[in-house]
Amino acid sequence: MAPAAPALRRYLLLLAQEHLEFRLPLPYLQSDSTYKVHIHTFNKTLTQAQKIKKIDALEFLPFKGKVNLKNPEHIFWILEDYGMNPNDVPEEPMHLYFGRWIADGQRELIESYSVKKRHFIGNTSMDACLSFIMANHGRVKPNDIVYDPFVGTGGLLISSAHFGAYVCGTDIDYNTIHGLGKASRKNQKWRGPDENIRANLRQYGLEKYYLDALVADSSRPIWRKGMLFDAIITDPPYGIREAPRRMGSQKETVKSVERRYTEEIIPRHPCLKLISNCEQMLSSHTSRRLITMEKVKEFKDQDENSLDGQYMPYRGHNSFREKYFSGVTKRIAKEEKDNQK
Repeated sequence: MAPAAPALRRYLLLLAQEHLEFRLPLPYLQSDSTYKVHIHTFNKTLTQAQKIKKIDALEFLPFKGKVNLKNPEHIFWILEDYGMNPNDVPEEPMHLYFGRWIADGQRELIESYSVKKRHFIGNTSMDACLSFIMANHGRVKPNDIVYDPFVGTGGLLISSAHFGAYVCGTDIDYNTIHGLGKASRKNQKWRGPDENIRANLRQYGLEKYYLDALVADSSRPIWRKGMLFDAIITDPPYGIREAPRRMGSQKETVKSVERRYTEEIIPRHPCLKLISNCEQMLSSHTSRRLITMEKVKEFKDQDENSLDGQYMPYRGHNSFREKYFSGVTKRIAKEEKDNQK
């Protein structure tokens, strides 16, 4: 790893002068071997000419073998990390990695399960990449039971079923659960008779893992007490594309409070332990967070006493919809831009 490296050649030249020969064992550099070099970037796209230029910069390395682009014995990778903010991409990579390929991961799943090819989609269908990341955070494994209380079109159920878990979900929208109403796909006015969550799982050969999807209001739990699920994975509505709904006659107005991210927003519960808090930048002034929590004990009656102020639901983030439509987010972005001048 090379933090804030100004150029790939400069970094690798330094390694070569010091101890690169020990990092790359001799069997991979012999004259009777074949190899090729790939380059991959994070948060930045390079042209083919730029990639070739970076690969040519490695000519000083002690490769004795022959280049074979079709069927090499060894594949070496250059990985360049340009940070996490798509709105502020640096000219030079923040980190550089160079090493030998050992095995592929599962990134091909992103294309195989692409929402563009999915039979049943909605306005807020979770993209395949994030869906699989969330399933990994939930440690989904074969024979688990996974539940999504805001299931929508079932994108999170698909990724969990891929790993062999049995899946179920609920949603307050009757039309979504039953595949009725207007279609979200371009050039299609109404949903077809076979557009539903089960059909999506059937499309990927995962129908055997489908338990059911119910119409229910998540603010009024329908489940009995006890151990029901191995993982609960969900993407709650933000209220800016699919309007949030609430059943019943009770009405309450929550005053919009302009707040930025603070630790007090993180959900808390006496039976849950925070495992990770990951941020995804959506724009220069808006982001969302993936919160992963692990159940560490069963809820008992005495835990009611632990539900003091620190465990009460934080409600400031519920004003996001009001801020979004009132232009507050745009004003915040303008203030940040002015402060940088």
